[in-house]
Amino acid sequence: RWTVESNLSRLVISEVLAENGGTIAHEGTYPDIVELHNQGSSVIDLSGMSLSDNPETPGEFSFPTGTTLPPGQFLILFADDVNGTSGVHLGFSLSGTGEGLYLFDSPVRGEALLDSVEFGPQAPGLSIGRDERDQWHLNTPTLGQENIRQRTGNTENLLINEWMTEGEVLYRDDWFEIYNPDPLPVPLEGLGVSDHPAAPQNHSFPPLSFISGGGYLKLIADRNISAGPDHVPFALDADGDRILLFDASGNTIDEVIFGPQGSDVSQGRWASSQTGLAYFNLPTGGLSNDRETESSDSAFLNALALLRHLRISEIMYEPLGGTPYEFLELRNTGLLPLDLTGIRFTNGISFTFPSVTLQPGEEVLVVGDLAAFESRYGRSLNVAGVFGGNLDNSGETITLSLPLPFDAAILRFSYDPGWWPATAGSGFALELEDPLALPRNFEDRASWAPGTEINGTPGQGGVLVPDTFPEWLSFHDLNALEDGDGDGLTALMEFSLGLDPFLDLGFNGPSSLPRIARGTTGQSVISFDLPANAAAAGGYGANDIVYTVEGSDNLEDWTPLRVKTDTTPFTGSGTVALDTPFNGRIQVQFSDNQGDSSIRFLRLKVEYLP
Repeated sequence: RWTVESNLSRLVISEVLAENGGTIAHEGTYPDIVELHNQGSSVIDLSGMSLSDNPETPGEFSFPTGTTLPPGQFLILFADDVNGTSGVHLGFSLSGTGEGLYLFDSPVRGEALLDSVEFGPQAPGLSIGRDERDQWHLNTPTLGQENIRQRTGNTENLLINEWMTEGEVLYRDDWFEIYNPDPLPVPLEGLGVSDHPAAPQNHSFPPLSFISGGGYLKLIADRNISAGPDHVPFALDADGDRILLFDASGNTIDEVIFGPQGSDVSQGRWASSQTGLAYFNLPTGGLSNDRETESSDSAFLNALALLRHLRISEIMYEPLGGTPYEFLELRNTGLLPLDLTGIRFTNGISFTFPSVTLQPGEEVLVVGDLAAFESRYGRSLNVAGVFGGNLDNSGETITLSLPLPFDAAILRFSYDPGWWPATAGSGFALELEDPLALPRNFEDRASWAPGTEINGTPGQGGVLVPDTFPEWLSFHDLNALEDGDGDGLTALMEFSLGLDPFLDLGFNGPSSLPRIARGTTGQSVISFDLPANAAAAGGYGANDIVYTVEGSDNLEDWTPLRVKTDTTPFTGSGTVALDTPFNGRIQVQFSDNQGDSSIRFLRLKVEYLP
């Protein structure tokens, strides 16, 4: 028979898993987890005692009357909201970037702080816990059992891996990233980061800070250390700066010095580059670096396509009839399907897209109230779901973010009812004036216009980029020899290669020009990517375009070697090999029959022949 002890000194927080990382499942969920341990010899009455992640606010979770913990026993608590799964749920989660957890006595006993633990960045899938001497360490999760200490690796191999200094849309704050090449997690306590070699302790990591084995840690350089242990007290200079990582004794572990940076583009390590560095069109803080022209990661390539081609095209923020009739319309302005799964509205409204594929030119809606929306517009429209919150009639910032684990924004802009008063309560929607407007221009009044119909036109304004050359030129307001984005490629070449004429980044720029190499027998090989096209011969190549591979020994006299049209495959001398279609493009590799030549040139010529 147990007796209840009023002395609570032996009740402790014994283990904390603040970054589950998909390691510990609980009935289909992966919550943060807290473990309490009664180290005493008597039953402890937990009635009224509470847990909180803020030392100033006891009572965020309070134990119900009658809750007890027998001696020597553990109590597992799930740090998430009540969600239909079993167990005790705290109603708040823990931050994997670092915070604290605090155990308070009951209000009738004065809500004294009984125990606490504060920690820095955590390694996903690993917990922190007490040993037999009440010292905290990194653990292999052993919830409900005695803790097992996790081996850790060497801090000397840590690297500064990526940095972002000039955010415009994708990010607002500067940041940089540390990479741990060691397969074991590494403790960061006492290590420092700085932008000045004479200040090794400009920012030091607190106790119980870790980076996972082979993992990445993103640090926000916003001068706001009160925001958490992953924020540092300095910012980065886009005109050029340095970042240093120091050990606990102030010795330099790693240092990078960089020059001027571009907006919404990061820089970081890239082994195949001659300098060991490269620029990245999709910054990936907390993830491994990746480049479009060399990536085989379909999620990464889809994220890039979302940045370039997913746009909010209509906003009904103050409809007739009130907030239930609010909606936002999104459109695929590109030539390829977009996977919207996991895309998130993270500011203004809240919504995460379910599994949705948006075809070229297709539109999808998120609405304030489905029943109200369907009563006005019917049930035939493509509605992804109902968003949380509502659109502010006085204007606000809307942020549409990539699916996790990517954290960049696709769009980030503020709308203003003062732009077009007809959209403020008169029943007209705010509509995107230019269907191909760049994200940085969404903040401009000129990018928007009031709709022409009362109650808006949801799902009725789809724009499909033409696939015939004259109509494509007209759509983009270009002539055939014009270079719309200054990347050195004419409109004819951009159309023929399936590129965007107003984007000069990644595969939309010069990197998509044909590449020359030597084959295994000394023959010249030319490789290039053509757009996938089910209507064309072979399933690739633009409509009404003739592709000719030509060879020359002197750069003056050129001989046609292989020719392809939209109705005939490549024919002629030499051999052609095709890769599997990937991301809407097919790589063509032409090998010349003439081998072992000291001078042999190849080129690709494109012509429009309707």
